Amino acid sequence: MRAFPELIDKEQRDLSIWEGILDRTTPDYKVSYVFIFKNVEIYDLQYIFDGNPSKLYRQASNIILDSLSRTSIQSLLKMIDSTTNEACCSESIPMFSNLDDAYITELSILSKSNETFESIGAKLPGCESPNSSAMYKYGETHSKLLALLDLVWILDDHPYSVTISPLGQEFRKRTIHERGDIFSKLLLRIPVIRNICRNKAYDLKSVKNEVSLWVNNTTIDRRSSSIMRLLNEITENYNDLNDDLEG
Repeated sequence: MRAFPELIDKEQRDLSIWEGILDRTTPDYKVSYVFIFKNVEIYDLQYIFDGNPSKLYRQASNIILDSLSRTSIQSLLKMIDSTTNEACCSESIPMFSNLDDAYITELSILSKSNETFESIGAKLPGCESPNSSAMYKYGETHSKLLALLDLVWILDDHPYSVTISPLGQEFRKRTIHERGDIFSKLLLRIPVIRNICRNKAYDLKSVKNEVSLWVNNTTIDRRSSSIMRLLNEITENYNDLNDDLEG
């Protein structure tokens, strides 16, 4: 069973939306909206449809990736602007060291087999410590970032294991350009990033103020630094947003 993240209970998600998504009658902007806001989760398909879950997972993943590709970042930000600020939690505010280690290297590792946090940390080039605790933490933080984007699933094993999700599998098949574009849009699944975009408060001081509402003092700086890097990742892929985020 998936252990993380369950930021919205299954009972609160509108599972009926899936029928329109799978028969492609739901417009791209709405597919993108419900996925960004976690109103639907690919993981839920096993509960609501008979048949081969793997085939449904693959079909749904490609529909979502296609919809995100065809929905502009400006449209997504306008959707976010039309909503109100959201409650966050520390689990939904990521910390990480190397973005390439997450969405490039870790997904490549997991495409071959499931791994534990420690074994992922040991295989990621950015983790330079031979200490098992450091490797565990490095693997954990990068995996939790990817889990927020639904690119991996963290399973409730002992110890926790990480598997590439159906979305992650299909994501890896896209071109480098497509992956960069989609990854930037997937970052909007992180609630604190949506709050920051909604409030147009992109400077470090404002980001720290937002993060400090949801985490303890010991991790504010690290989490704020990570969020700033994710915001930069978004702007690097969309030059016409730079003036807004830097203004």
